Amino acid sequence: MHLLQLMTSWAVVCDVWYLEPQTIKPDETSIEFAERVRLMISHRAGLKMVPWDGYLKHSRATIL
Repeated sequence: MHLLQLMTSWAVVCDVWYLEPQTIKPDETSIEFAERVRLMISHRAGLKMVPWDGYLKHSRATIL
């Protein structure tokens, strides 16, 4: 039902937040930088920080 509502509505209303630009710190790795920015985004959006990234959907789940 939700998908039907999205497909037939005139507009999708959402909130947009702009965070200040971030630069990598001298003693910070790229992974640490990405985690720090991801934490900032999740705090601002009020979302729970999860331990996986967006590539989870690109691989098949293996059943052990």
